[in-house]
Amino acid sequence: MNKNREWMKKLAELRKRVIERDRHLQEKAEESDLVNANKEALLEMTGLSAEEIDRIEKDIDAEFTSRRKNLKIITIIGFALLVVIGMVFLYTLLKPLDNTDKATNGGQAIIIEIDSRTHHLGDNPGNEGTVFSRDFTVTDVSRFSSAVIEITFTKWGPNSAEPPRIFINSNPAGTVIENLPAPGTDECWQGPVSDGSYDYNCEYTYKKEILGLLKTGTNNFIIKNKKKGDDFLFRDIRITCIIK
Repeated sequence: MNKNREWMKKLAELRKRVIERDRHLQEKAEESDLVNANKEALLEMTGLSAEEIDRIEKDIDAEFTSRRKNLKIITIIGFALLVVIGMVFLYTLLKPLDNTDKATNGGQAIIIEIDSRTHHLGDNPGNEGTVFSRDFTVTDVSRFSSAVIEITFTKWGPNSAEPPRIFINSNPAGTVIENLPAPGTDECWQGPVSDGSYDYNCEYTYKKEILGLLKTGTNNFIIKNKKKGDDFLFRDIRITCIIK
């Protein structure tokens, strides 16, 4: 009994395949009939010979084949470009920061890139806390006659009453507003706020001489909020060292 059932299942599957194959052949036959009908219509309407119509058909088929090949090539090129762009993006995102001193300007200066990315301190959404720290390397501090740290502040700026502070190797290097106009005397100062202070909300680059705070080897940079609710953005932290 079980063998009979198994044979019935196989016959049913075979019948299904035969019907499907017959349908496929009918579709091909219908497509062929349609092509032949179109050819006959062209013969009657245009007066072209059967050979000329066959040649036109071949030309059209060759054109479509060429277009399909071109589309395939364009798709492959587009995919390859996406892969390359993705690899470049990942390399940029994941590569370690090189913050060892490098010579520029014909050996007359050394630029130490501490961090070029944008960071956010404060208590608004997206903040990175109230302290930002990075290590960097100075190969031989005795070579330099000057070392100026630069930090670019963008969009939201520091508060005038309790501005952020900078430290090099745990030594205070100053506040980030000491080179700005007096609070309230510049259109970039916004306020006063509830405590009578102002926020500097224009892009500017803070610069400070810090040679006396550096040492040969590993050094540490810190910028720290003095007021937790003071939100500010900064980027491009670097030190320009002048060779003696």
